[in-house]
Amino acid sequence: MTTSKTPGRLAEFLQSVRGRIEEQFAAHGVAKSDAEAILAETLAVLVWRWETIRNREAWLIAMIERKVRMLSARANRDPWDDDPFV
Repeated sequence: MTTSKTPGRLAEFLQSVRGRIEEQFAAHGVAKSDAEAILAETLAVLVWRWETIRNREAWLIAMIERKVRMLSARANRDPWDDDPFV
């Protein structure tokens, strides 16, 4: 659950980790639209679980890394993998 102080704390937090977030997306060549979607989804969960996550920076970077790898795996898949007749 979030508190009334969470928005200010979130803004400070994001300012402190912005560089690492940008590095993650740049290192994997993630398109801006994909990066925005990943970040929005991940931040929604972070805000929801704000008080229960001990190391928010490590959690956020790990979640972004995981989502970026999943995106990359989907992009590198052979389009015929989904064909049930092959």
